[in-house]
Amino acid sequence: MFGLPEQILSAIIGALATFGAEVFSKYAPGKSETKKEADKAVDEVYANLVTQITKGNIKALKILDKEESQSPEQVREKMYPSIFLVGKQEKEFDGEFRYRLEYLRVLGLTYTHSGTEYSLTALGKSFLNRYKREGL
Repeated sequence: MFGLPEQILSAIIGALATFGAEVFSKYAPGKSETKKEADKAVDEVYANLVTQITKGNIKALKILDKEESQSPEQVREKMYPSIFLVGKQEKEFDGEFRYRLEYLRVLGLTYTHSGTEYSLTALGKSFLNRYKREGL
């Protein structure tokens, strides 16, 4: 699944269960949650969830917040515009960004369009707004 090692997938699934899977499952992509509902859901799990999101993942969320949808490659190019990669290096580096976005998807903060592009969910927007308000 997603080309990730079993240990990493287990860790992701464990993190999701720990940080409110039942809350986030109510707000899966395609459901018409309101901003108020998304804010309430994020408030319930924010203290634990924020400790599991790296600064790199926050940068990815901010990029997705500015754009309609992005592929992992596009996110990488915006995060590191001066890096030029070729061949195997590019593929491996882009794999890391796919991993970041999949991790955020499992947490309910992003969703994927046909497996190639990612966008923020309402929960992702609410999480990012709270993160910005707290000035972290």
